Amino acid sequence: MTDSSGKVESTGWLPRKKVILTALLLVTVSGVLVLSTYTDLGRVSIATSSGRKWVSKMLASPGQGVVSTQLYPAATEGNCSDINRTVASRVCPVGKPQPSQALPQRSPLGPGQTYASFDNATVIQCSGDSPFVFCGGRPAMRTPAEKVADAARHRPWKIADVRRAKWQAETRFDNCRYSNCVNVGNRPGPDTDVVHVYGVGLNGGFPRPVRHPNQMWLYSVWESPHHTHADFLSNERSPWNSVFNLTMSYRVDSDVFVPYGFLAFEPTPMEKRPNYYEIAKGKTRSVAWFVSNCRTPSKRQDYVRQLKKYIDVDVYGACGTPCAKVNGKCTKELPTTYKFYLSFENSVCTDYISEKLYKIYTPGMHVIPVTRGGTAYARYFPENTFIDAAEFASPRQLADHLKSLGSDLQLYSQMLEVKDQYRWFGGLGSMWCNLCEVLNTKHVGQKTYNMKKWFGDGHCKQPRDIG
Repeated sequence: MTDSSGKVESTGWLPRKKVILTALLLVTVSGVLVLSTYTDLGRVSIATSSGRKWVSKMLASPGQGVVSTQLYPAATEGNCSDINRTVASRVCPVGKPQPSQALPQRSPLGPGQTYASFDNATVIQCSGDSPFVFCGGRPAMRTPAEKVADAARHRPWKIADVRRAKWQAETRFDNCRYSNCVNVGNRPGPDTDVVHVYGVGLNGGFPRPVRHPNQMWLYSVWESPHHTHADFLSNERSPWNSVFNLTMSYRVDSDVFVPYGFLAFEPTPMEKRPNYYEIAKGKTRSVAWFVSNCRTPSKRQDYVRQLKKYIDVDVYGACGTPCAKVNGKCTKELPTTYKFYLSFENSVCTDYISEKLYKIYTPGMHVIPVTRGGTAYARYFPENTFIDAAEFASPRQLADHLKSLGSDLQLYSQMLEVKDQYRWFGGLGSMWCNLCEVLNTKHVGQKTYNMKKWFGDGHCKQPRDIG
């Protein structure tokens, strides 16, 4: 309609325009609110009590170091796009895209990152702020030229091995990153730089060698204080209490840090990764535990006895059903049948983490470890790769969480994939190489340890999570 001047009348158009603009604005605001909520859910760690049902900040957007809002793949049918996944009767399949599907263009990734197979835009970010984790893979060997320079800088470090455990590897350095160290046997002389003494069972009955000026005496141990049986732990006047200048152990504050293992972030190429959702779907049992020591200071056997009241736990070994350690049927069934493995330590002591945890970070071990010990696991180990029993007030609460996580096949399968990007390497076999590297790269002064205080006093606790 036009008026007498020929202008188009706006009567009826403006109200309709306002309605349309208002509707568009409401839709936009609603979408922002949903995405904001979605992002917040992703910032919480599975392993912590504050967010046991959500994927953590480990899943980061490419190149930004922030949480991806695409924690689940796009919906394909029905209610699969439900953000809270509350429809128990519908499980949305995740896994590799079908060959006929074209993958979207992905942004280049930085060091310590890999794409996740369960989402085309989600990136798994290495947790690298830890002495246990190497985000760039395993340390590279030094070049021959660098080793020649090492030898020119310092004459070979002479190390006397006066007391060594039967299981300890021969003191060799030829395959180490730093190899300008030599073993001079068990009789230190005036030119010996380091005198090594293994600490388990050490008491006044073991004779001390003659000490020469400028020597450094090294104490090593890989048992918890409960199982060290050294007399200085109870007697500060022990002849061995105040003679050591260096420590080599699993303790993070050791001069030579030698844990039972390290973790390297070594992502499996996308085309070689299994379908983790199918792996999760094929599991029929909840928890497995392989154990040989049935009575321990941590009272782990009492904890498991209570745990079994609320969730199925199969116990193998000397404390349960017999099982061969090598090629046993139960060993082979662990990664295919069970969802969780109890990596429970025999002692609740500072930094004591044995091979029980590390062995779960080996290729093909598709199971989530549940830790219990004296370590702040969340501080040192990659998020979304383990469950820490310390985050739960009782065995029953832990059981409830494991059942909830195990029944959410999407979330559980995503956790499996994150864990499988890390590999166990090193361990006690690398102790001599670690020692030689420390001698070459760190200033090790002539301090003297009070071993009773450093290793004994207050470093072990009684468990408080058993009713």
